[in-house]
Amino acid sequence: MRRVLVWFLMVTLLVGGFVGTVTYLVALVVTDNRRFLSEEYGAVFAFSVVGLFAGVISILALIDRLPRRVRLPGEWLALAFFMASVGAGIGVMLTGRFFEATPFLALIATASLFGFIARLVTRWSPERPVGTRGFVMPAVWGMVGAPLTAVFAQLVTVVMLVAGGVAGLYLADASLLDNVESWITEVAETADLTVIETPTVTFAALGLLGVAAPLTEELTKFLGVYILFRNRVATKYGLFLAGAAAGLGFAVVETLGYALMSGEAWPQIMLLRAPVALIHVAATSIVALGWYRQRQTGGNSLVLFFLLAVLLHAAWNSLFVSMMIVAAGIDTAETIDPVAGLMVLAAVSAMGAVMIATVLWIVGNARRLGRESRPMDETTSVPGGLQQVTGSPAYSYPVQTFERVQ
Repeated sequence: MRRVLVWFLMVTLLVGGFVGTVTYLVALVVTDNRRFLSEEYGAVFAFSVVGLFAGVISILALIDRLPRRVRLPGEWLALAFFMASVGAGIGVMLTGRFFEATPFLALIATASLFGFIARLVTRWSPERPVGTRGFVMPAVWGMVGAPLTAVFAQLVTVVMLVAGGVAGLYLADASLLDNVESWITEVAETADLTVIETPTVTFAALGLLGVAAPLTEELTKFLGVYILFRNRVATKYGLFLAGAAAGLGFAVVETLGYALMSGEAWPQIMLLRAPVALIHVAATSIVALGWYRQRQTGGNSLVLFFLLAVLLHAAWNSLFVSMMIVAAGIDTAETIDPVAGLMVLAAVSAMGAVMIATVLWIVGNARRLGRESRPMDETTSVPGGLQQVTGSPAYSYPVQTFERVQ
């Protein structure tokens, strides 16, 4: 029954991605207003391509037809493609020509971002080709399974909070609901961004982005790693890379969505959001390392490392939201309140410190664990055509080394 359900989900993903992709391409050929099509449906097309890719990879994995390893491009090549696609996007926006290229350029930028960070965390692997099942499959989960699950969990949270607020207002005074409705209508009509400065909206934004989002996203990203590795023996470096891959898959899809839904500002959003992918990579790999430690020594390491990952994610989100709240009250550069200016500067500085620490942690652990995982003895074959190093498990191949527990 479980296998039938998995097949149903994968086929649905494949068919949905294929239909969405083909429909958009056909519409792009026959329509006269390609700019409108790209603006309104470019994001749908991009997500359809992601779904098609994920569906193909998942079905190949189910029928055991995936290649054992995949070679990633060099960091500088991936970075060059990223900058070229973003630069071309800026050129499109400035000239107003070839606007239909926007979703294609955004997809190239997203794939390049994935390749750059993936190569960064795997460059110290004992073997340059990366194990497909140990790296690509967690990334596929991060691209599709984690976002869908996280969005559902966050929607449930929002519905519960709104329902609780409405019920509380009704119990306090039914007429308050009319006041809230008129206030929301007025804010929507005037597009007054200072509404974010009100205590209720401020706490709601901090609660959703600083608490609910980190909890749900870190849980759903790690869920894919757990499902893929729960019955397999894996090295520390293997789980580190699996967690990094799941976080990276989630991050690039999130970045793609933010970029394409921002309209003509997508190149700037892509550039601003690209470094944030490292926050997701670090957070999920932290949880994966906690799981490895718990599997080796017992205890509650998974819970502790999960809370640490949530704290990292929450710190970044909370700093960003706080900066936006303060910046919303600044009209012009000439009217900046000194306190508000210092608060924005402090938030930006803190975000920079978090980002630098995150990069150092990712690179440091990728380098250390990769070098520790270099094979010391001869290898022997294990079922499934994978490799395992005889001797100490600490010196096993990182991703290629995992076998199903009998």
